[in-house]
Amino acid sequence: HAMQQRFRDVLAAQPVPWIEVAGDVDARVRAALPAITAEVARAQAFAVPLEARPMAEQEALHRGRTATGAA
Repeated sequence: HAMQQRFRDVLAAQPVPWIEVAGDVDARVRAALPAITAEVARAQAFAVPLEARPMAEQEALHRGRTATGAA
């Protein structure tokens, strides 16, 4: 129990998403799958297209890109 609490404490201190699941394998998979699916969807989401952003943001992004030498 002490080691499990240590894992919880370390995870809670990290800037990463995590959930605690319990039960048999089927119950853990059922509990974890929605969180995994949501996180994968978030990680694979596209940013707002440049032309849909305010002009000031477009210009700032362009300035940043040209300052770093990117095309």
